[in-house]
Amino acid sequence: MTISSADDPVAGPFDGNGSQTAFPFSFKVFAKTDLAVVRTQTGTTTTLVLDSDYSVALNADQDNNPGGTITYPISGDALPSGATLTATTDLDAVQTTDIQN
Repeated sequence: MTISSADDPVAGPFDGNGSQTAFPFSFKVFAKTDLAVVRTQTGTTTTLVLDSDYSVALNADQDNNPGGTITYPISGDALPSGATLTATTDLDAVQTTDIQN
């Protein structure tokens, strides 16, 4: 049976408050590059760049304690009021191999 899903796990949207810079997520990823992080501000959505705009610290045991923490921004002002930050997986949730019983 093959499986496809458009339902990616999502963390957020986190509302900016001008001081918070650490944003937790609780879904399993295999590497920090498996995340897609976007900022929405004044109606404009911007895809952020790993290790330039934000950094990721993964929990050590993704099987028993999935997720980690996104730090945004790496430098500069914190996410302002009125802006949001949202993270999702950058992996396709599919199984294209047809496995028989």
